[in-house]
Amino acid sequence: MKRDSFPALIGAASIALAILLPLLTVLPFGWLWLWQNGYLPYWLGGTLLTSVMIFAGRFWLIRRFRQTLEQRSGSSVAEDVGLDRPLPTPREARALEAVETLAQDIDPKRLSSREDLIALGHRTIEVVAREMHPEEKDPRGLKAV
Repeated sequence: MKRDSFPALIGAASIALAILLPLLTVLPFGWLWLWQNGYLPYWLGGTLLTSVMIFAGRFWLIRRFRQTLEQRSGSSVAEDVGLDRPLPTPREARALEAVETLAQDIDPKRLSSREDLIALGHRTIEVVAREMHPEEKDPRGLKAV
């Protein structure tokens, strides 16, 4: 942290504390008042009803949006984001085949530690990078520092 940013951090923290502290002290008193006057069950019920209405509205809007999108494009949302289409380039297809070959050669019993999993991840990245950028000397784009 820079020396100049420390006073700014203290200033921001004091402003946040000045705003939040009064709100946080009122909160328990509000709950106490609701409980003493017998309104707590009504408040909780209203909160639950409001939450259910909001989530139902959200579900309805998302479903309606997807239906509208499918009607306009004539395809499903999954097709629009590319989940149902074949790989567009031969390089991507070769990279997928290389990863599948690598996966078939791996013995799951040998993956017993975190380091083994990290090494497998590095090997997978290396395989994909070599297939996607065969002309590069270092296809992962890592340069010696």
